[in-house]
Amino acid sequence: ISYSKSTIDKEKKVIEDYNPFCVNALFKQYWEGFKHRNKDILRDIEIAEVEKMLSCKDENRGFWTYHCKKCNENHNIPFGCNSRICSRCGKRYADDWAESLVENTFDVPHKHIVFGLPPVLWNELRSDRKAWKVVMDAVIETMKWFYGLTCSDVKPGVIIVAHSFGKDVQFKFHVHGIVTKGGFDKEGKFIEWTRFVPFEKLHKKWMWFVCEALKRYFPKTEHYSEMFDMLWIKYGNVGFYVNICKPTLRTKKELARYVARYVRHPAIADSRIMYFDDKAVAFYYIDTKTKRKIDVVMKIEDFMLALLQHIPDRQFKMIRHYGTYSRRTKKIYAKHLRRSINNCKPENLIKNSRIRCPKCGSIMEKVGFTRKKPPPDKNK
Repeated sequence: ISYSKSTIDKEKKVIEDYNPFCVNALFKQYWEGFKHRNKDILRDIEIAEVEKMLSCKDENRGFWTYHCKKCNENHNIPFGCNSRICSRCGKRYADDWAESLVENTFDVPHKHIVFGLPPVLWNELRSDRKAWKVVMDAVIETMKWFYGLTCSDVKPGVIIVAHSFGKDVQFKFHVHGIVTKGGFDKEGKFIEWTRFVPFEKLHKKWMWFVCEALKRYFPKTEHYSEMFDMLWIKYGNVGFYVNICKPTLRTKKELARYVARYVRHPAIADSRIMYFDDKAVAFYYIDTKTKRKIDVVMKIEDFMLALLQHIPDRQFKMIRHYGTYSRRTKKIYAKHLRRSINNCKPENLIKNSRIRCPKCGSIMEKVGFTRKKPPPDKNK
């Protein structure tokens, strides 16, 4: 069965409005037993992020207070958790991050580029998370080579974001890049690239840079030697996956929409979870190429492990800035910045900041907040 975009949107709207199944509810129901059974393999950061999520929208965390003038009553809106695994806060964070990024990008054309890796490297990166930065650095080396061909003698701006998941929530590490379509010359003038991009060579260069970087990082063992030999035999003639997305992002609105949709979002939206019970979870995704709906059923334990594996190590930076977007050089080109976040989506920002009274529907006024102290640590 194929689904049109309008059908998909309507289906997602129905699920969002009436779906009682969500990541938060699933973990609230099964977390304690799951944690006990998997205590030897769970990372501290995974436990911390889940337990933070379980307190999401709990007034014990604190809350905003709104006043309805019509009813003359106050209403408390609990704080979110901002956990990396919380699908509710994750979506809100993604939207906020997209708007913040637009505010701090140059008012010049941008391109969205995706750098992929073969499955054999996914397995290595899942077990060695420090190698994620090695891959991200290899993306930058590839971009340096790329800009040397398309627009030499200019300084580009590059923002890269690591992604560890695919639409089926399995581990499929890849890197998204938001890059300026050109760069700044020594006088601060932006020069847009106009030369032909050799896509076949780009794929091979990406493979070369990332393989060489990982060779230097991994131990000099027979396992890794055989792995890299196999990669060159299998992919040497075609290189690794690179996709320069077709639309050039020339406006603030285009950039914000693209970033929020493709670059920064939770591993799974609550709207895609159709059902769960003590044994299994059913969810769906839309295949990018065929636009067909794919139904997936996973054991409850496997689903929880799949989500947890995407939580990065503590202090690991999933987003990195290079070139003219680095802190040291960005201020030099400040005149090109998109100054105001309000220029991006004013109607959405105003709408999102309005909280309506649950009784009469009138827009309420924010009058204060209460931040409560966390409960004492029982282990101390």
